[in-house]
Amino acid sequence: MRYKRSMLFFLVLQCFMAFSGSANGTDAAMPVVNDTNQVKSLLATAKSLIFKNADSAILILHRSRKLSASLNYSYGEGVSLSMISSYHERRGELRLAQDYAEQQISVFRKSNYQRGLAGAYNGLGIIQGKKGNYKAAAKYFYMALKLNERLHSVEGMRQGYMKLGLVNAMSRNFPLAKYYYNKAELIITDRRSNPYLTLVNGLGQMYAMQGDIKTAYNYFIRGVHAASDTSNQGSRAQLMTNAGKAAEELGDNIEAFHYHTMALELVRQFHQPMEEAHTLLNLASLQFKENPKQLPSRLGEALILSQKLGDKQLLSDIHLTLSEIYKKQGNYKRALQEFETYNLYRDSLFTLDKKNDLASLQKDFELDKSQLEVKSLQSLNEKQSLIRNIFALLSAAILSIVLIMFFAIRKTNRLNNKLKESGLVKDKMFSILAHDLRSPITNVVQMMDSLDVDDNTIEEWRMLFQELKRHAKVSLETLDNLLQWGAAQLQGIRVRQAQIETQVLIDHNVATLKAQADRKKIAIKNHCSPVTSIYADPVHFDFVIRNLVSNAIKFTYSQGSIDIRCMVSRDSGMITFSVQDTGQGISAKDLQTLFSQNLESKKGTENEKGTGIGLMLCKEFVEANGGRIWAESEEGKGSVFYFNLLALPPGK
Repeated sequence: MRYKRSMLFFLVLQCFMAFSGSANGTDAAMPVVNDTNQVKSLLATAKSLIFKNADSAILILHRSRKLSASLNYSYGEGVSLSMISSYHERRGELRLAQDYAEQQISVFRKSNYQRGLAGAYNGLGIIQGKKGNYKAAAKYFYMALKLNERLHSVEGMRQGYMKLGLVNAMSRNFPLAKYYYNKAELIITDRRSNPYLTLVNGLGQMYAMQGDIKTAYNYFIRGVHAASDTSNQGSRAQLMTNAGKAAEELGDNIEAFHYHTMALELVRQFHQPMEEAHTLLNLASLQFKENPKQLPSRLGEALILSQKLGDKQLLSDIHLTLSEIYKKQGNYKRALQEFETYNLYRDSLFTLDKKNDLASLQKDFELDKSQLEVKSLQSLNEKQSLIRNIFALLSAAILSIVLIMFFAIRKTNRLNNKLKESGLVKDKMFSILAHDLRSPITNVVQMMDSLDVDDNTIEEWRMLFQELKRHAKVSLETLDNLLQWGAAQLQGIRVRQAQIETQVLIDHNVATLKAQADRKKIAIKNHCSPVTSIYADPVHFDFVIRNLVSNAIKFTYSQGSIDIRCMVSRDSGMITFSVQDTGQGISAKDLQTLFSQNLESKKGTENEKGTGIGLMLCKEFVEANGGRIWAESEEGKGSVFYFNLLALPPGK
């Protein structure tokens, strides 16, 4: 785990340096009408402060972003968003980082700036990698690589190979990781450059993850020597840190202390407080090994520095280390206190993204409500003005008065109905939070209490842990569906159609749900052709497939089967997808209201519970993409859910 975290940090550092340093090289290619010197100055200032005074740097970047938008300077806006995203990503605020990265992609798509778009895809891939979504990360890295290949960008291709090597190493596909690293090495000519140091570091950490610490150590030392007389001292500090970790695992604490100390001197010299805190944590581990009866002094330094930085991820790591030290020293009371503090930081990191999502929904709701109220007031003023004018026209205008009042009242009623609908959205959201989400969370708390009993057998512990995991997944699924539904109700459905290959998305969802199906011994088979292609929003298609397969698992008995099929209709230009199960089936009465907004949900064959939102969203997503969804079922024999989508864009 320590090597995975180090790999991600090193890659992020290289990506940030490469992107932020490219302003002078690519700016001339961007068409800008207004003077952009002020934006360039702000970006340069933010870059110099980002590791020294991050708060000031972020304020400057937001100012740069707004100024660039007002000047229609897409390059400046995109770089500002990239640096803001990197800041939140380093702090572990991955949801915020993803939001800014997606805004960056939107900016560069509108301006058709391909090189910036490739960099944005790489940034989003890194965020997905830190979330543990390695398949999604690989997808974005591959998209960036293809763009750079079309641009004949050797540097972009080199970065793409490096990132694909990293993500495959982290998903433990080591042969493919080595393949991409070798491709990167073929196009690196300077054996003292930052790209070469990144490559050596990546190879070293790949071998470390395989357990070959000696080979890993040799790669790290090679990198340290290659950077000894260059300006790449940031990379050299990271290589020293990794060399120290490898030496420590090899049992050579003297060498480990030597390299960690040298790394500490470098990061202090270049004013990198985040890296300084991590290095102090490494030195504290060595101090404790040398004298386990004393609290390491370096750990105290790391704690003070982390508190100044306000980095919750780093603070959680330090308090966990303190808990382990106190436990080994026999001070169980302090160990428990530190572990509770660790849990507080971890919980805050876990809930931060969900809080941001709920806050975003609430903000959109309030905005929608205020806009409707303004429209209602404007309509009322228009009506009064019309009435005054009509009285001036006397009897000749009586018919006009009646007609105008009729239409004005109808318009006002429509606006009032929209206000009521918005209020119902909020009421339904809170209803689900109060009932469907509260139940599994209550079960989680009860099972945690059971885990706290000392006389549990190993089998009981295993059973309780599996149940705890299942209820936690139910809570997450409920919350994700709730957020998507609420956003669709308040913002409307946004459709971004493109020509997509369906096989990758179907296989990804089958693999994701495999553990859920295996628990009930259900076989899932995908009969679709590998070359099936549709014209639709990939996010919407992914959601519909995942929801229909998940429902099929929920309502299928143990030992059952689920089949996914595709059928091309050349006459209509549509492709029909079907998900068939051998479950309990649906009554004729329930089929009539299956896709309605009543938010009622049936329990599965093993009492699995949902919110009723999923099928409703499936219908809205399919229809928004020009398709149709329906179902056929017979009680006791299973169900078949169908939906069709365009094979090609209209007119082709």
